[in-house]
Amino acid sequence: MHKGVTATDMATGTNNAFMKRIFAQRDSVVLGKNQPLAPRDRAQPADHRLMAHASGIVITALVTTFMSTFGNAQLLPTEPLRTDPLAQPVTAWRFTPQINVTESFSDNPALVPSADARKGWVTESTPGIRIEKNSVRSRIYVDYRLHDFRYASNARLNNSQRLLTSYATIQAIDNFFFVDASANITQQNRSAFATAAATDVSGVNGNRIETATNQISPYVRGSFSDIATYQLRVVGADIRSNDAVLPDTRGRQWTGFIKNEHAVSGFGWSVDGTAFSFRNSLVGKSYDERVRGSVSYEIDSQIHVSAIGGHEATNLGGVQNSRANTSGLGVEWSPGSRTQFAAVREKRFFGYGHSLSFKHRTAQSAWSYKSSRDIVGPSGQLIATGLGSTAGLLSDLLASAISDPIAREAAVRRRLEESGISANSASSGGFATGRPFLFRSDEASVALTGVYNTITLAVNRRDQRGFGPIIVGRDSFSLSNDIRQQGLNLNWIYRLSPLSSLSLIATYLRSEGLSVARLDSDQRSLNLLFSTRIGVNTYLTFGARRVHFDNSLGTGYRENAVLGSISLRY
Repeated sequence: MHKGVTATDMATGTNNAFMKRIFAQRDSVVLGKNQPLAPRDRAQPADHRLMAHASGIVITALVTTFMSTFGNAQLLPTEPLRTDPLAQPVTAWRFTPQINVTESFSDNPALVPSADARKGWVTESTPGIRIEKNSVRSRIYVDYRLHDFRYASNARLNNSQRLLTSYATIQAIDNFFFVDASANITQQNRSAFATAAATDVSGVNGNRIETATNQISPYVRGSFSDIATYQLRVVGADIRSNDAVLPDTRGRQWTGFIKNEHAVSGFGWSVDGTAFSFRNSLVGKSYDERVRGSVSYEIDSQIHVSAIGGHEATNLGGVQNSRANTSGLGVEWSPGSRTQFAAVREKRFFGYGHSLSFKHRTAQSAWSYKSSRDIVGPSGQLIATGLGSTAGLLSDLLASAISDPIAREAAVRRRLEESGISANSASSGGFATGRPFLFRSDEASVALTGVYNTITLAVNRRDQRGFGPIIVGRDSFSLSNDIRQQGLNLNWIYRLSPLSSLSLIATYLRSEGLSVARLDSDQRSLNLLFSTRIGVNTYLTFGARRVHFDNSLGTGYRENAVLGSISLRY
C-alpha cells in the first residue's frame, strides 16, 4: 500500500477534529537561498483614503520583486545551515522566564469613533514562562503569558488578558497506550461584526472574550500481525468563557478504525466510526454518530481511489434521531515527494461534505490549498478560527532543513522573536457560540524564503451557518444565521544583518451577514517593525501601526500609533 495519506485516511481523519490542530505534523519542504530584493521604497504611507488598496499594492510589489530574483538563486554558493542551539530537541526540563515591556503613543487608544478620540500613552507589560520537556515516553509544552495594559489618559480602560498554550503526550504502555492532553486560554471574538481580537493591537476591546478549553484524550493503537492496524480514541473537552451570556459546554467524542496494512492485488479496506456529543444550556444535548466502510484501489504507485459507504444518526439538523445512509468517493495523487493531492466528497445529512488538500514545494517555496465542508461543534470552533498562522507557514519552509518537529517548532519561535512578530499576529476570525454550525472553509497560502527575505501570505474564506435554536443576543447567529468571513495575512521579514530585521505585517478581515441586508464589517491593519538583538537574551523593537475598522453598526474607528518595546528571556 502506498505510504502517503490515502483518501480513506483523510475521511477517517476528519473525525479527530478535537486534537487535529495540536498534534498534526507537517510535510517536508526544502530551505533554499535567493538573491536580495531591491531596496525598499522609502515613500511615506498614503492618505487613509487609500488604505483599502494598500494591501493589494504591497502584496503585488513584494511578490513581484521577490520572484524577479527567484530564477537566479542557483548562482549563489551553497551555504551550510546555521544551527540554533535553542532549536535542538529538549531532553530535560527547560524553564524559560520572559518579559516584554512595550510603550506606545496612540491617537485613539480607546478605539472609539474619530470624533471622540483622545491621544494618550499605553504601557503593556507581558511577563510569561515557557516550560518544555521531551523524552522517549513524553512530550510536555507550556507557554503562559499575561498581557497587562495601562492607559495614562483613562485608567478605566486598564485591563489584562491571559494567554495559555499547553499540551502533553505520554506513552503510558510501549507502542500501545497513549494519552494526549491540552489546556488553552485564548481571546475569542464576541461578535463577527465588531473589532476582531488580535494579540498585537491595543488591549482595550469590548469584543474580546477570554475562553478556556481543556481536553484529554487517551487512546490505544496496534496491529494484528501484518494484516491490519487499529486505533481507538476517546476525547473529553470542556469549554468555559468569561462571558455571562455564553454557556459553558462539555463534549465527548469516540473515534476508532481498523484498516489493512498491505493491499492485496491493489485493493485495501478500512472500517471506521465516530460518535460525538456535547451539552450546554443553550442547545441541550446534541449528537452525531457515524459508521463507515471503504474499499480502496491502487491504480498505480501515484494514484489511489476509494469508495465509501456508511450510516449516520444525528439530531444536529433539528430532527431527533434522524437517520440516513451516507456515501462518498475519494482520490489521492502523489506524483512525487514534493507534490501531494487528496480529496474526499461524501453525501451527509446536511448535503455534501468534503475535505481537500493540495501541497506543492520547490527549493525556496511552499504552496498549499485546503478546503473543507463539515459540521463543527462548540468544542471545535477554536480550530475553525485560524487564518494561515505565520508560525505554521514558517514551519513549512523549515520542514526539510529541520526534520525533528520539536526542534523545528523552537526554530520558528526563535525566528519570530528575533523579528518582533507575534506567532498569532493575524486578526482572528470566527466568533464565540454555544451552537453547532455548518462550516465551509477555503484557504490558500504560500511561503517564500531567500537570503534576505522571508514572505508568508495566506488568504481565506469561510462560510458559517448556525444549527439549533436562535436566542436573541446570544451570538452572531442571532443577527444573521449565515455569515461569511474573508481574510488575508501577509508577513514580510527583511534581514538587515544577523542581529537586525525589518518586518511588515498586513492583515485584512471582512465579515458579512448573508441572510440580512447591510450587515458587515471591515478591518485592516498595517504594522512596520524594526527589531534588533542587543544582548544574548535581549531584543529591542521599534515600530508604527495603523488600524482602520468600519462596520454597519456605526462603531468604526481609526488608530495610528508608534511604539517601542524591550524583550528579555532568561
